Amino acid sequence: MLSTHVNAIRLRVVFSLACLSLLWPASARAEVVTLLDNTRIFGKLVHYFDGEITIQTVGGARVKLPSAKIKSIRFRLPKPRKAFSTPTKTFNRWKSTLLRGKLAEHIDCYAMMYQMMMTNLIGGMSRAELKKMVEGHKRTRYVIRGTRKKGKNMAFLKVSARLPGQSAAKAGELLFVRENGEWKLVPPQFQRPQGKP
Repeated sequence: MLSTHVNAIRLRVVFSLACLSLLWPASARAEVVTLLDNTRIFGKLVHYFDGEITIQTVGGARVKLPSAKIKSIRFRLPKPRKAFSTPTKTFNRWKSTLLRGKLAEHIDCYAMMYQMMMTNLIGGMSRAELKKMVEGHKRTRYVIRGTRKKGKNMAFLKVSARLPGQSAAKAGELLFVRENGEWKLVPPQFQRPQGKP
């Protein structure tokens, strides 16, 4: 009974890790699979089905392993990219990629837990809605007023925005979180009001 329970947990963990690995770009993934006998295999997790995982090794060979023989899988994170080294750089990339129609790069500016939501939100827009949103950002004048850090992994970027026809700009703060050394935007609709520092 206990053995069945342990195998069920192991299966859930391997399956969850396999699903997570599929969300990352292929070039960013590199896993270390440790077997029960402490043998280690380096490569990319490319498939999981029916209790068996497939790893593509650095040399290009594909190795199939039953999940029952796996002790652990460790994912190596990619190096932080310079384009996300500060909240200001991430904000500038967020705006420029939207204006150029590079939606995948635009969505990459958001914190990972919100990327799928933003993909669905933007993907659900009609062409006319998307065009209207992009035009609104083109006409808006953004001015960055500064950054306020809160702890090691959170920062607020103070930004003022002035739409055409407005006499004065409206200022606000955008929340950024640090993921793997990169500053990523939390969509404004998911941010809690922080008040003044």
